[in-house]
Amino acid sequence: MAMKPCVTLGEFVPFGREFLADKDGGTHRLVSSERDGIIAEEEFYIATDGRIVWSSGRQIVQGFQAPSRALHVFRCSFSGIPSEVSSTGGSSVGGSGNHCLAILEPDRVSVHAPSGAEFLVHSPLRALHAWPLADGVLLLVASPLGSHHAVALVGHPLNLPRCVSYVDEPSPGMSSCSASKDTIPGLGFPAGDANVQLRWVCAELPLAVGYLPEKRQHAVYLLRRRANAVHTAVPETGVAPSGFGLQAPAICREPSEVFLQRLHTFSFDGPPCELDNVFLLAPECEFSRSRSTGSGEASSEASLGARGLLLALFVRSTGQLIIARLWTWEVIVSLDGIRAACPLLPGDDLRVRQSCPSGLSGHPSRWHGANHCRVVLQEPGGPPLPTSAGLPQPLADVLLDPMELTRTSAVLCFDRHKLPQYLLLLGEATREISLLWGGVTLCQVEVADALIGRRKSERFSWLGDGVANRFTLISEDGHSYRCAAPLQPHSPRLLGTTSALALLLPSEELAYRLAGDVQVWCLHRGSGQNSSSDEDDEEWRRFCELIFCLTEKALADGGGESADPPYKRARTAASRSGRPEENRQDGSESPDWEWLLGSAVHARERRDARYSGLESSQEFLPHSPLRQFAVDDARNSGPLHAAATAPAVESRDTSTDVSDDVWEGRTATPPRLLLQHLDDLFLVLHLLYEEWKLHTLHSRLLPQLALLLYGLATRLRLPLFAAFYAQDFPAVRDTAIAMAAFGGYGAWLWQVFARDRGPQTQSAPSHTAPAVQRLREMCVPHLLLACRQLAKGSAVEATKAEIGQQKFPEVFPLSSLLISLLRLLSSRADHGDRTPQSSSLSCRSSTGVVQIPGVQPSVASPPSPLPCFSAGPQGLALAGAERARAVSRWLRGPPGPAGCPPWEAALMLLVQHQVARADVELWSLALAAPVQECLRAAAEEPRSDWLVEAYYLIGREDLALLAQGSHAAAGDGAADGIVPSGGSRRTKDLLEAAGVPGAGEDLLSSPSPTADPMESSEWLYRMFDRDRRAKEVARLLSSSRPVTLRVLRRPEQTDLDFEQSKQSRLAQAAVRQAALCVGRGAFTLGAVRPLPTELLQTPPLVLSGRFPPQGGVQSLDPNHHKAELNVWAEFSNGVATALQVSTGPGTELTRGWILHHKAEAAANGGSANTHGGFILGLGLRGCLKVMPVADCYKYLRLQHDTTSTAVILGMASSHIASMDAGLTRMCCVHIPSMLPATYSDMEINSPVQSSAVMGIGLLFAGSAHRMMTELLVAEIGRRPSDRALNDREGYSLAAGFALAAFAWGSGPTHRASQLHTWLLRYIHGGTAMPMPGAATRRDSKQNPNHDPATCSSLLSEPEGINVSVTSPAGCVALALIFLRTNCEAVASRVVIPQNVFQLDYIRPDFAMMRLVTRSLIMWDSVEASEEWLQKQIPPFLSELEAQPAHLDCS
Repeated sequence: MAMKPCVTLGEFVPFGREFLADKDGGTHRLVSSERDGIIAEEEFYIATDGRIVWSSGRQIVQGFQAPSRALHVFRCSFSGIPSEVSSTGGSSVGGSGNHCLAILEPDRVSVHAPSGAEFLVHSPLRALHAWPLADGVLLLVASPLGSHHAVALVGHPLNLPRCVSYVDEPSPGMSSCSASKDTIPGLGFPAGDANVQLRWVCAELPLAVGYLPEKRQHAVYLLRRRANAVHTAVPETGVAPSGFGLQAPAICREPSEVFLQRLHTFSFDGPPCELDNVFLLAPECEFSRSRSTGSGEASSEASLGARGLLLALFVRSTGQLIIARLWTWEVIVSLDGIRAACPLLPGDDLRVRQSCPSGLSGHPSRWHGANHCRVVLQEPGGPPLPTSAGLPQPLADVLLDPMELTRTSAVLCFDRHKLPQYLLLLGEATREISLLWGGVTLCQVEVADALIGRRKSERFSWLGDGVANRFTLISEDGHSYRCAAPLQPHSPRLLGTTSALALLLPSEELAYRLAGDVQVWCLHRGSGQNSSSDEDDEEWRRFCELIFCLTEKALADGGGESADPPYKRARTAASRSGRPEENRQDGSESPDWEWLLGSAVHARERRDARYSGLESSQEFLPHSPLRQFAVDDARNSGPLHAAATAPAVESRDTSTDVSDDVWEGRTATPPRLLLQHLDDLFLVLHLLYEEWKLHTLHSRLLPQLALLLYGLATRLRLPLFAAFYAQDFPAVRDTAIAMAAFGGYGAWLWQVFARDRGPQTQSAPSHTAPAVQRLREMCVPHLLLACRQLAKGSAVEATKAEIGQQKFPEVFPLSSLLISLLRLLSSRADHGDRTPQSSSLSCRSSTGVVQIPGVQPSVASPPSPLPCFSAGPQGLALAGAERARAVSRWLRGPPGPAGCPPWEAALMLLVQHQVARADVELWSLALAAPVQECLRAAAEEPRSDWLVEAYYLIGREDLALLAQGSHAAAGDGAADGIVPSGGSRRTKDLLEAAGVPGAGEDLLSSPSPTADPMESSEWLYRMFDRDRRAKEVARLLSSSRPVTLRVLRRPEQTDLDFEQSKQSRLAQAAVRQAALCVGRGAFTLGAVRPLPTELLQTPPLVLSGRFPPQGGVQSLDPNHHKAELNVWAEFSNGVATALQVSTGPGTELTRGWILHHKAEAAANGGSANTHGGFILGLGLRGCLKVMPVADCYKYLRLQHDTTSTAVILGMASSHIASMDAGLTRMCCVHIPSMLPATYSDMEINSPVQSSAVMGIGLLFAGSAHRMMTELLVAEIGRRPSDRALNDREGYSLAAGFALAAFAWGSGPTHRASQLHTWLLRYIHGGTAMPMPGAATRRDSKQNPNHDPATCSSLLSEPEGINVSVTSPAGCVALALIFLRTNCEAVASRVVIPQNVFQLDYIRPDFAMMRLVTRSLIMWDSVEASEEWLQKQIPPFLSELEAQPAHLDCS
């Protein structure tokens, strides 16, 4: 059997052991948690001294201290405790709402709620284990007599625990069952007949497995509960007496609330299995439609519904593994000699598997391959199953699934993608690891090191801790490794194709064998890093190679099996027998140019647009052996040996061992079996090709699939199919493309089976396989042709008779929806199922019916029905049932289906299939056009009795709000539904304002208005759907959640000192938290396209934190971090929010939209600093052009520094290089030196003045305006005054940048104006130079530098230039004006210190700025070498470094 490698992620040590430094070694348990569709690992570690650590990754979530060593730690949920979001934000993969944490000790159970409340439940006996229920906990306890008993705690931790009751199987001739209570012996109560040892309770379905000691057999139980049970809360007791707790008599006296009904008893006997050594599996192949059985009879509808889930029971003591189908209890696998077993999921990304093959957001239950499957339980004497009798036919069969009308208590709902699919087994004798899928062993698994790829030689003794596709291996020498098995393709093409084949292939054996070959030969080859590239999909190329190899093996000699494949990868053509020696030559003997024209590299690169002008490079000439073989095969001079003729796919990875190839290795798929079902395999791929045409996101997947189908059609001589694919993609005829995709085999195939020959001219073999013959006689299933026939109405039958067209197989969601819609629109719903299928492929419902034994009325006292214990996503079942009831009411109501227009019935079909407006926008025109016409017609003529989802779908959210409110007033359950994902943010605001419950609980829709955009993964997943690093960046840049810090407390610290240390640490973290806004603005740049009617909300800036193990949030003390320090942090937060706005086509921002944000911020008490930053961000995006100057003065009149700065810079950025007169006056008003002498004195802060100067530079950018240039030159050396004393350096630097913006890179044109002379004086210092013309005229009118009335009375500065203020500005201006001009005359005048004396009179940072200025001017002389860097250092510094002792320190 072939080997599949899995990689080790490194040696595994429990993180709790490292964190607690537990040398004695405690116990750990790895569990899975789900967040945003990603499965992560969480660890519960129990130390020997009673300490418990709950960690996620390598971060501590919470810590506990138990009085005694805990036995078990698990999540649970109680309906009496309100559900809250946990600190990790995750939930168990198996269940929903597991928000409490329970710690089981021998005498008690501690339940910790998310709110911080702790509940203590005393155990009546010594506790052994515990399992979570959908609403409570089930305890396994042991009596002093050695018997095991089950105690249920339901509803609330303070409710009275009660003993469970067991319902036996009915006796022969009886239709109902009897029950016996599991009472605890020794308490004065009669002992019950039940003697069951629970071994496992399922978290996804109400199922349990128990062991019957008397029979030595295992049995499966269905968990049921008393309807309308009255919970009795009892006060907590102090210390439980020895032997039994105080609650024990009450536990036995009260009636049972949980009943375990026995469904099946396994026939094999032996010792019991260990706790939790039972697994619920959901292999994808088990959910397929009815496959052919041995007798050739199809299974009944009941068995179809029951099929899908498998129950695996592993008895460790005997090494026996039993796998049986759930509900039918058919044992499909019985293995011996198993040492360990571990269930695995295909991967850790549920979104990839949960998404429908066509990209629908909803998953209707009637469609094939639905995620949320349902099982309806029916018992004798119970209510009959609902039917469509009495409803208008045949429209009811199209719109309504009767099983959805079943009462919720009899429906078990589960998501099959969250259940394990594979089972990893470790053999006892050989210690080999094998991979089990369903009932078939796919392959053997070898463990290799992830870094060096070397196989591990150790013998392993245990495997377990399965989370997603990761597991733990322990070797016999004590080493523990964490491993990962690549079970899910990274290639979207291969993922969709393998899923379709597993679900649709009629032969179960073929599906298993083909899946095993894909696991061995395809998955381990693909790295997954380039899966998004259509040009480099290694996994898909391997799959194509596998399909061609299996096809060649099947066609050879009629599919005869052989241990050695007849077609191997050949390095040369010498292996071809029966050819002259001169013809068996390698292509390398051809001329170099001819060899290059026939290479796979040339075949790939010649289509590049860079070589479009080279006509000679467009040619493709296969190598001479390939041409000779093609000619000989076309003349029938020899047998058609495909793989012996030419190499297979040429690997692009030169490090890959080329000998490890599918053409040389063994394959598990029998050739005869493939040949029998070759038509089904080809048809599934063709129907998937037609399905992908209907979705725009799948359009990029079509060319490669079309190339594969064209190659198969060419090889099987199917000219109609080959012409069909060539019509869609003419490039598939090109031999070079085949060479680039499939290597030499593709070149051989495309030449031997030429496209211009029909089947009548080619030499067909004497015997044609029946499957191939069926394909040749079949008409090409064409979806658009079928749609056109339906649109013709009454002429459709004549058209079928004319062209012999068969019915298009409706096995995929979108194609089935399109055909159903056209039938309704053409009023031909009655013709839905009258035409026979064109093949054995068909779809099935994901809802099935299971018959269970009835229960006597005397079991429950008082008599009441026993509904199933709710488990799984029951909210989806409730929503589906309510939707089905609404459709049923619509069918019965006036004017009835006969009187309603066709578009209304089509609208009901869309609602029943949970279609949203976002889905319609992604569909291709063939499907979207009729849907949009229906929605337009419905929006013009809405009715008042439609479903709420229908109003959302047609865009009438106002009517949806009215309908939602009417349902809430009437007490209808529909008011508690979820707002469809198509609803806008405005609708959610309206629903929340109306007080409708559940309005903001839609996790599939866009985030709430107040949420941090970094917390919403929808836009991130669409942009970076395969890059996990982007999601990690989003998590790191989120500033709306408290930070988690860790501060170690020293033994000598008091409580006050410890609190101060935490505040100091929190103050440091607050600085980092405030800086995250900058990264968030860059990361979300242009990611949002807001609507004119929706506000853009700013996420909160949270500066608080958590200090585990305490779960509370601690705020920042103002004494350690003043509020004034957060001004610019809030400002940056507003800027980051505005930078999300997209400036692409379709984005329209108005003046009212901007001013509405101002009014909203004032009404909600928002920070003015945040709104100021928002204005600046809009200006940087160029969105303030719609704001007039009059609105700017309204902002400036507030005299708020950050707002004034934002308005000036934002308006200047939006009108950059415009020289707008109004904005120029607005900037000059805030520069005191540019005001007239008679202007009244006003106080303007330094940041506003600097912003005004910078705004002048932006408005006149690139203009080289002479007057403004001269004014800014003077502003660099502006003397101090009382008007602006603070931050002179910043003001001068702003003037330098503004001056550089005037004449960026145009230095030589300003040499005549002596601009560089003034700047050099500012850099080097000296006496003040006469100012240029405009500045001189201004100085003659107002001389603030020398007039005693305007000079500073606080700071005395001598005559001359203060280089400490002007030098940075001069360097910046000079460097940017003469940037990359290579002007040696200016660069040489920038003085660099040449001796110690000069260095003593210049600041080090100024020396560095001068060196950078010279380098920017002499740009072409810069070299990327260390030698150039050494040359920039003055020689005297190098000498001082070599001889430091000669330095005279005096």
